[in-house]
Amino acid sequence: MRLESVSLSHPDFVAMLQALQQQYPDERRTLPEGDDLLMALVAYEQERPVGCALLRTAGSDCAEIEHLYSAKQGTGHILIQQLESAARDRQLGRIAVATRIRYSKAVNYFLHQGFKKCATLPRYKYSSSTICLDKQL
Repeated sequence: MRLESVSLSHPDFVAMLQALQQQYPDERRTLPEGDDLLMALVAYEQERPVGCALLRTAGSDCAEIEHLYSAKQGTGHILIQQLESAARDRQLGRIAVATRIRYSKAVNYFLHQGFKKCATLPRYKYSSSTICLDKQL
């Protein structure tokens, strides 16, 4: 599997976001702007996009994973490893993710990846339906 750092307007990144939107049609997707974006990734298998994720700032010592999507088993884990490495390279102390409480499969996935429930990230402080998880790096 090959990972490529791309712009938010890259056609393959946009296509993966559209696939994610189809899977969760009631979710509103926002993308980081300016310096908030640390990295956007597309995962490829045999030159076909099979996943995406992005990493944004979430405070002075934290990065947040957003829009993680995988169309092939194992892709999410590989994307998370790369995002964790990018956060470490930026000397950040932790990496976090937020998801809806009702998405128990996503919550369990991140718990299995070593994330633990944490205090709500500032962006989600008014959302009672969101759970935040993080991992020390």
